[in-house]
Amino acid sequence: MALDVATERSKDLFTLPGIHSALLLNIIAITLPWGGLRVVGAYSSSLRYLFTSALFSATSLFSVLRSAEYFDLRRSLWASFFVTAPLAFGVLLEGLGIPFYSLCYTSLLLASLISWSMGKSTKSKVLPFILAGEAIVVNGLSLRLLLVLIVSMISARLVGAVVGSVTEPVIGLSGFDGVRALADIVLGGSGASLEERLVERGVKGIASFDVIKLGESVITAVDVHPGPFRMGSHDFPRRVMARLRDRGLNPIFLRRACSHERNLASSKLADEILEEIVRCLGKVTPCCVGEPVFTSNDGFEVSAQRFGDTLLFTVSGRPLESFEDIPHEIEEVLARELRVNVSVVDRHDSLRSDWYEMAFIDSELGRKLAKILLELGRSAIQKECLESALVGYQWDDPGWPSVGRGGVGVLSLRVGDITTSYVMIDGNNMVPELRDLIDEFAPRGVRVIVSTTDTHETISTKHRYNPVGNECRTEECLRKRASYLIDLVKESIGSMVEVKVECYRGKVETVFMGSELMAMLSSLMGSSRLAKPLLALAMLPQIVALLM
Repeated sequence: MALDVATERSKDLFTLPGIHSALLLNIIAITLPWGGLRVVGAYSSSLRYLFTSALFSATSLFSVLRSAEYFDLRRSLWASFFVTAPLAFGVLLEGLGIPFYSLCYTSLLLASLISWSMGKSTKSKVLPFILAGEAIVVNGLSLRLLLVLIVSMISARLVGAVVGSVTEPVIGLSGFDGVRALADIVLGGSGASLEERLVERGVKGIASFDVIKLGESVITAVDVHPGPFRMGSHDFPRRVMARLRDRGLNPIFLRRACSHERNLASSKLADEILEEIVRCLGKVTPCCVGEPVFTSNDGFEVSAQRFGDTLLFTVSGRPLESFEDIPHEIEEVLARELRVNVSVVDRHDSLRSDWYEMAFIDSELGRKLAKILLELGRSAIQKECLESALVGYQWDDPGWPSVGRGGVGVLSLRVGDITTSYVMIDGNNMVPELRDLIDEFAPRGVRVIVSTTDTHETISTKHRYNPVGNECRTEECLRKRASYLIDLVKESIGSMVEVKVECYRGKVETVFMGSELMAMLSSLMGSSRLAKPLLALAMLPQIVALLM
């Protein structure tokens, strides 16, 4: 998908090694050129270089540190190195009679680009001016240095104007504001600077959700996408579960069929849906529950179960080995044909790192999925619907790198003679081998339905592929993971009690990102590949000046 390509390109721009590497390079950039100047006898230049580079490094570090949510110590150290490093190269010019501080142009240009485009506080925005003052104090005011400082800031402003011409048509933010907004959603900022504009440009629609209350246990099935950016409905599954758990309930979250276009345009909209889900707990009414039915073909494993006026489907693409995102339109097709409310849960339980299949509604694979769901739905409707069922629940946080803060929730449900365990994992898909081991270890006579929430909390620009179980490097590790999950299944079955069933389908008017805005935003992220040539172009005044 275009989004994957765009994210990989932005990864080049925003991903850097660790703290120790950055600290070491800062030390080398300050001390090695200083030592070199002393060795060749340029004592005066060596002292001026030492003070200039040390001041540039320290000032840059403390100016950008915590100036935005994503400027932690690691990124701040790298910013400090980028600002200081050009001075080190400037030392090589001393032999040509050109003072090292000529490359203050490059240092101030980088400082301006970093602080103006990514920093949010006043201390970061004044960084270039502080550095200019330090350069003058240490090296003395000269026409060359003054021109270098002035031209560097003009160049930075010109770069901002070029960037603005790209970002403004897409997100309505010009200049460095657009870069800052992009950094926000990629690196984990609040996204607040962008959300207001996205709400204006998004697509109005209806988000629907099912609340199925089984005594103290609750199934919530929502047709909102939890990502891909760190804004809007990012981390929505965990937030829903945390809120319900705070009310003394035992929740699982099932992510219904949809893709990135149904990411909410702002976190405020996510809050509104969350509040409506909580309110609807008081609106549930008695309903019946039917026996589940199951089937599979060479593409999908499917289940269907009736809860009152709603059919709850679950779909696994495990037979395809690597499968992603069922389109939301599939629910519309099924509801029209079956004449009931429909929730199609995308289990997200099998994904490879380098490829996957998608069941677009007008594709052969999409038609195959619609056909098997329709057949199974008609069978589920015919099943006897009971007023009560046996229900058990277990939850735990395994602390795995591939599992988010929502942890693992298991809701086991026995209707008639059939026991089904809905295993919800707050993760972004699952490695196929783990999924297979879960099936292998499942208790006899129990149908285990594994689903992940598709949360994007567990992935980042560094780790785009992090399905549940990805941290395992041996089969033994995977077997331990599967055994752990099955133990939770057994514990939930052991805690079963008979409960009445209550249901409610809620709807909220909201604003989604929409496919067009998602495509434009992905294209904007993809344009980050231009960062390096654009920066090289901004260096031209420095290069010309040195050749004169």
